[in-house]
Amino acid sequence: IEDCEKIAFWAKHLDQKYKEILKCPYREREGVWGYQAPSANTIRYALQDIDVKILEDAMTAWASLCGINTQNTILALDGKVLCGAKTDDDRAPNHVTLYEPKSGIVLDQDLVSNKTTEVPVAREIFERNDLSGTLVTADAAHTNPKTAAIILKKKATFCSRSKTIS
Repeated sequence: IEDCEKIAFWAKHLDQKYKEILKCPYREREGVWGYQAPSANTIRYALQDIDVKILEDAMTAWASLCGINTQNTILALDGKVLCGAKTDDDRAPNHVTLYEPKSGIVLDQDLVSNKTTEVPVAREIFERNDLSGTLVTADAAHTNPKTAAIILKKKATFCSRSKTIS
């Protein structure tokens, strides 16, 4: 809820030209005509119905259109527990994310089931992404032969704190 309110606050304070670009409706509010940003509730309703996979695919396509190079670059993998959030079984969700550290743009991510660890989830992420020519970094949890083999099969170099495998 708090994040939707922050997004709405940010949107409300955008210049009119940006609200127009974002296709905000042009109407009167409090006696002033202009492009009006959506409320926190509108943002919340829109976000709750988004198919996460479709959004991730769209963001990946957008990153490509913006010229973000996912080849011959550095990609980082990291798992994080989302403090303050809860899943249906009242646990804090844990996500594994593959991102480009220079820009901070997320290329792929997945939720870790409460029945597993982030290692098999990371392997799935590596399998479904083009890693050729990249240097992949990850923490010590991922320094095992099976994960390294997947990364090497994808024509990438794997680097952890302790060693680099090419």
